[in-house]
This record gives sequence, structure tokens and C-alpha cells, in this order.
Amino acid sequence: MPSPATPEDVGATRSAPRIHLRDVLMPNPLPGLALPGLPASFWQAREQLLTLLLRAEALFGLLTFLLTAATLYNARLYSLIVLQSFILALIGCLALWRGLDYRVRAGVVLAGIYLLGLNELLNFGYSEDAHAFLFAFALSGLLFFDWKIGAVALALTILSLVAVGELFVLGLFSPISGALRPLSHSSVLTTCLVFILTVGSMQVGVAVLLRHLQAAWQLEAAARADLERRVAERTAALAQAHAQALAASRYEAEQKEFLTLLHQTTLELLDRRTLADLLQAVVDRAAIVLDAPYGELLLREGDELAVQAFTANQAFLAGDRVSRSQARLSWQAYDTHQPAVLEDYSAWASHRSIYDAIGLRAVADFPILIGSECLGVLAMGRTRPGQHFTADDVRKGMAFSHLAALVLDNANLYATALHEIAERKQAELALQNHNAELDAFAYMVAHDLKTPLTGLIGYNEILQTDYATLSGAEVQGFLADIARLSDKMAAIINDFMLLANVRARRDIPLGPVPMTAIVAAVLEHQAPLIAATGATVALPDAWPETIGYAPWVEQIWDNYLSNALKYGGSAPRVTLGADRAAGGMVRFWVRDSGPGIAPDDLKKLFVPFSRLYASPSEGHGLGLAIVQRVVDKLGGTAGVESAPGHGSLFYFTLPAAGP
Repeated sequence: MPSPATPEDVGATRSAPRIHLRDVLMPNPLPGLALPGLPASFWQAREQLLTLLLRAEALFGLLTFLLTAATLYNARLYSLIVLQSFILALIGCLALWRGLDYRVRAGVVLAGIYLLGLNELLNFGYSEDAHAFLFAFALSGLLFFDWKIGAVALALTILSLVAVGELFVLGLFSPISGALRPLSHSSVLTTCLVFILTVGSMQVGVAVLLRHLQAAWQLEAAARADLERRVAERTAALAQAHAQALAASRYEAEQKEFLTLLHQTTLELLDRRTLADLLQAVVDRAAIVLDAPYGELLLREGDELAVQAFTANQAFLAGDRVSRSQARLSWQAYDTHQPAVLEDYSAWASHRSIYDAIGLRAVADFPILIGSECLGVLAMGRTRPGQHFTADDVRKGMAFSHLAALVLDNANLYATALHEIAERKQAELALQNHNAELDAFAYMVAHDLKTPLTGLIGYNEILQTDYATLSGAEVQGFLADIARLSDKMAAIINDFMLLANVRARRDIPLGPVPMTAIVAAVLEHQAPLIAATGATVALPDAWPETIGYAPWVEQIWDNYLSNALKYGGSAPRVTLGADRAAGGMVRFWVRDSGPGIAPDDLKKLFVPFSRLYASPSEGHGLGLAIVQRVVDKLGGTAGVESAPGHGSLFYFTLPAAGP
């Protein structure tokens, strides 16, 4: 906007400048050229006036020649008329020729006026016409030239008047057309002084008039220039304001479109579930908003950035991974946490040849930040020459990188939530299993302990009521049964306690397992059962070295061997062995020659408090469950391989002690 005019400016515009005598006496220092500040129309009018005077002189000269020729009466006048006629004819020709320089034409006019005045002076002396012509001659010198020419014309006029007057006074000259009125030296001097004062005053007046006209026109021109300047400034300001309004409107429209697309992108992200779909949506939408047809999203994996999503026109990026030396621009954005922008990627010395086919130009890589941690880079590219990424484009690109960060953060939260839900479900399932075990435990306590306890109570009542009538052999039989039932109850209670101990114990003293000694102790413990069943037991020559907890490992062997002897058929053949398993483990096993186990029953074997047979004498269902818990605690696995008619193989694994 133009600045308002100060009071000094206003005063300078409205007040007329001071007129100096030097300026009055020299209104135009360059003859024929316009005075500074006067309009061109003034000088055009002066030239038109000059042309008019030239034509008037030509016409007047012609008439003078004709009239003088008709009244010719002496030779002196004839020669003068011929000279004047020639000069006036020349003036007439000059009046018709507009191609001459202005000063030449103006000089001819002055010469013509002077000659006419001189003619009148020589013919009629100090007549009115002579004075008029000489007056016009002196004034035209100022008007058509400058003050110097005007002064010369005035001086020439005075000189002519003095010369003619003095010659007449001295009797050296007489007019051609007749006698002059009586003159004296004083009258000649008076005439010249009057002429000087009159013409000089007129010259000064004309000069002052021209100078005031110049000053007025300068004021008007200055005011007009100031007005034009103000109008131009106001117009420029309005144009600038209009351009700013259009730019603001355009920016607002672009921002509205950007926010709309960003909102749509957010809604699309909410409709997707997989991380790959979410990241692909971010890349595709960023390519549209930034008008960048080539885009990719890279996440850090170890020491590399791996491409996770890319626009459909870059299929060659599938599975692409880049190190710091391969993708310096992307790693620059990753390391600095700031956008990295290039105007011509293809001309960059460190560009990747993989992009040569598409001719990338302007590129911009935006870091994907979550707090102070950078997860990867969103890279966008353009191929049109001169289409660089502006500051507004960079701001929009960072908005999409933040959106990608939000997607990744939400995906991590979602994965964490799923993991927590899975853990909670697993805990709930474990709690349900625990509750089921507690229910089964209560049932087993009520059922399995009830049977031997009922027998003990019965035998106790018999002995109390009928002891006097019983024989010694009967009493010994009852006592043996009481001892057997007591041992059975003790075994059940010991198994319950072992199971509880396995579940609750955390600090297990692991170490090398003396497998040979453990197996020997188990065989000694099971010797009565082996003899009762008529079983044969085969052992390997040596056992692999393993890591475990010897008391628990002994319980495993005791349980497996006991089951093989009980359910291995008549005169069972039992084989104990070991072999290497995958993952640095050793598998120990017990094979029997029994009838085998049906597939549906295999699922029940390692479930606590479950039995394949309903007979109370077959056990209380804790053996294999204890094996499962013990092996889990020792870092191994337990299982069975069996088929009907082919016997069974029960196994457990332990970590090997060495390579």
C-alpha cells in the first residue's frame, strides 16, 4: 500500500516554486528544445505558430513585391525591392518545406520580420509599421528561441534605429519614400530608450509568463505523476491483495482437499486389519495427495531398511532391502529424523540404478517417528522435470509419515492386545484345567481313598467284635489285608504329594543324571511285580548322559515300568532303551508286548485323575499325569506310541549333557 503524503509533501505540491532572475532571463538554455516541465503541446503550438508566420510572410512578401513594383519610381527602390522579393520568395519556399530543422525555419522567420521592419524604416523612417516590425522581431527572438537570441534581436533593432536616426540627423541619409519628420539626437535617444524599455519589459514579461507556465505545468505534472503513482501503487496493492486472496483461497481449497483425503485414509485404515494392508493404504493415498506417482515404505530390520509397501508401478521393489551404502538418502532421513529432499535424483552421484528405468527426478524421504524412535522411512518420487517438493509438500509428507507411525504403533498395540488376550485365555484355560483337576482330585480322594479306608474300617470292626471267636490264621489274614490297604492308601497319598510338589516347586536342582543307578533301583523296587508277572526285562549296554533331577527321573521310570508289567499281557516282554532326538535331546523309552491302546484312549493317558479301566484295582490315575508334569519341569516332553495288537512304547525326553 502507498504511504500517506506528509504535510511537507502536500505543501511542496501545492505551493509554486520561487522564480529566480536567472531562470527568467534564460527560460530555455537549449534552443529548439522544450523547457523542462512544459507540455509537448506547447511546443507543437509554437511550431504551428512559426509555420503560420512563415506563410504570412510569404504572402505578405508577395503582395509587397507586387504593390511596390506597380508604384516603382526610382532605381534605388528597384534594387531594394528585387532583394526583398528574393528573400520573401525564399521564406515562402521554406514555409512549404517542413523537413528543415526548427531553428533554421525560426531563423528565417526572424530574418524576414527584420527585413520587413528594415524596409519600413528605410522607406518611411520612424513610422508605426517600422516600429511594429522591429518590435515583433525582438519579441519573436525570445519566443522562438531564448533570451540570448531575444537580446541580440533587441540590440539589432536598437542599432538599426540609432543608425538610421543618426544618419538622418547628420544629413547622411534620406528616406527613399520621402522626408522623415524632424529628428534630433535627443529624440533618437528617447525613441531608443522607449523601445528598449517597452520591448525589454515585454520580453521579461513573456519570460516570466513562460516560467510560471512551466512551474504550473510542473506542479500539474508532479500532481498527475503522484496521482498516477498512487493509483499504480493502489492498483498494485489491490492486485497483490487479490493475488494473496486467490492464493489463500487456493491454499484453503488444497488444505480442505488434503484433510478430506487424510480423513478418508484414516477411515480406510480403520476398515483394514492386516499391517500390510494398512501400510499399503498409506503409500497409495500419499501418492495421490502429494502428486508423486512413485512411493514406497521401508521399515528397519536389523542393519537394513526393508520395503514393506510400494505403489503398483514399482513391482521390482518386492522384497527389496537396502543397507546404508545402498540407500544414503533414506538412511539420512532415518538418522537425522528430518525429511531428506533432492531436486534431481537421477543426476545424484549416489542414486540407485534400480530406479533408472523410471527416471526419478524430485524425491523426498520422510522419517516415520514414534516419539524419539525412528521406525523407517516413507519415500516419494516424481518424474516430471521442474516439479520439486515445496515446503507445503514436505509438511503433507510428514503428516503421512506420522500416519504410518500411528498405524505401526496401533498394530503393535493390537498385537500386544492379542498376545495378552491369548495369555489371558491360556490362563483361564489353565485355571479351568486346574479347577477340573481340583474337582477330579476331590473325586479321587473321595473315591480311591474311600475303598481302602472302607476295608480298614470293616476289618477293624470285625476284629473288635469277633476277635474272640476268630482263629489265629484268620486274625493274621485280616492283619495282612489291613497292611495291604494301608500301603495302598500311603501310595495314593504319596502320589498326591508328589504331584503337588511338582506343580509348586520352582527351584529344581538340575544336574547330570546317573541313569544306570536309577534304572537299577527301579528294577529292584519292581522285582516282586516282575516275579509275579513272569516278565522279562531287557536293558541297553549303556545310557546316554543327560541333565535332570534324579528323584523325579526315578519316579518316571518306576511309573513306566510298573504300567508295562501290569498291562503288558501274560509273561510280558519289557524293553528299556534310549536314542538321540532332535534339538539336542535324548529320548528314553519303555516298550511292552501288551495288547496296545486304541487311538481314542491315547488322549486320556496323560490327563490327571483319568483311567482307561474302571476297576478300582487298576490305580488312581495319577501316574502318567505325574510323568507329564515332571518332564515339563525338566524341559522335556512325554508321550506314547501305540496301536491295537502291537504293544505300546512310552517315552520321555531330557536335555543331553554334551554335544
